[in-house]
Amino acid sequence: MLILDQTKTAAECAQQLLYAAKESGGNPKATHVHGDIDESAEAMSSSIQELVSSIEKLAPNVGVVSKLVNCITEAIFTVDDYRSVSVSGGLGTGQAALSSGDFVGLQSRMMTSTKEIARTAQEIVIKSSSDPGQLGKLASHISECYQELARDAKGASGEMARNNPEMGARIRSSVQELGQATIELIKATGSCQLTPNDTFALKDVSENAREVGEKVIKRRQLNERDLCSLKVLLPEAQRQQ
Repeated sequence: MLILDQTKTAAECAQQLLYAAKESGGNPKATHVHGDIDESAEAMSSSIQELVSSIEKLAPNVGVVSKLVNCITEAIFTVDDYRSVSVSGGLGTGQAALSSGDFVGLQSRMMTSTKEIARTAQEIVIKSSSDPGQLGKLASHISECYQELARDAKGASGEMARNNPEMGARIRSSVQELGQATIELIKATGSCQLTPNDTFALKDVSENAREVGEKVIKRRQLNERDLCSLKVLLPEAQRQQ
């Protein structure tokens, strides 16, 4: 919003300068409008300097935000690369029994990561109004947490690739949805750092943090459901040995 407002101001100053110059008509004797021209030119120069200053401040922040967004985007695609995971076992005729410890361990780490993502999202909301200087650090942390979640989701999905494709698909889709919500939150965080007093930026952070929280709840519910399903699958695999 700040960049937009400053661009609008610069355009309005340019318009006033144009009107003053037109009234002068290139006539050096039209001294009655020379003061208006000088004033308009000074206002335009000042507005452009403010706009350039804001863009220069924004540039490093945009670079950081872009880097974090790219990291999460790559992690989202990583989840889809589950077929490259070495599957420890399977549930079915002619396959070895699934190692429950591996899958449960992955799910446990995923639960820890999602909890930390939710906690950090709420911390971002708090700091967005009380201490905007901390937002960059929090955005980096939530990005790291998601990347860990994506790696574990890839492993868990790979474990289920042949045993329970539906469960594997649920893991991938829920984690990827959370990734997209996290990207939007990081973008909102970057905007808030630039304009910390902008009510629209603060609202955007709050709404995106709430979306992240909802996706975390969905992932945790699916996590509990998957663990319950695993308790059923393991005895069946043992009977097939």
